[in-house]
Amino acid sequence: MPLFHEPTKIGKKGRLRLNLPTQNYDTTYEGGAGRKVPSWAVKWHNSYGESDISLQFFRGTSRSSSTLPKLEDSQIKYFPGHERITQLGSFFQKIYGPVIFKFEGIKRNGQKNAKYERENFYSYITGFEYVITRVFDKVWDLNIFAEYSNDDRGSNSTDIFQNDLFLGTRINLNDVEGTEITQTLTLDLNGDGNTGSLEISTRIMESVRLAANYTSHWSVNNKDTLYSFRRDNYLGIKITNYF
Repeated sequence: MPLFHEPTKIGKKGRLRLNLPTQNYDTTYEGGAGRKVPSWAVKWHNSYGESDISLQFFRGTSRSSSTLPKLEDSQIKYFPGHERITQLGSFFQKIYGPVIFKFEGIKRNGQKNAKYERENFYSYITGFEYVITRVFDKVWDLNIFAEYSNDDRGSNSTDIFQNDLFLGTRINLNDVEGTEITQTLTLDLNGDGNTGSLEISTRIMESVRLAANYTSHWSVNNKDTLYSFRRDNYLGIKITNYF
């Protein structure tokens, strides 16, 4: 992994963005060579029957940026910063009949938190997917999802999902058009805000697919990162042409 591609931040005219947008210049990198400092990673994976397990190790420039305040033209502005981090990750999946259990966790050292302080942390996400076939005595399939996300930095986390429950369903009508209806609900267990979405997609021509999505945020605490998106309820329509 010798090269690093800097992600573009959402500007003040973009959506979805924070109340104080991050600038797209003057990025800070740790290490004398800046973004040219090489990174490296190694991964081990194996399967045991219906179980999959993997371990990963990464050392290098973080692909997730921190937000750093700087004084510019007598104003406080926010700029991206990429620290040198060390990360150990694990993944486990078990298929048990119609149920799939999953766990994914990381231990990361070296990245700055929401208070701009370097903090080592552990985070994980775990959950299951349950498949029900022939729903209502039809050819429909129903997938039920449930996941829990945790970040031990708590309110100092730079991630929105630090103590959240995700619930979702997807109905596949198994028709010629491949129609799917997906509903999701994300609940902040600290009471800081919730997000819900509904997506319907279907094929309208042999190589053209139409999808409509509505996303809404509510009961958002003004101290939570999600507060920046409290008015960003939106309806999206996407047409995809496959070649």
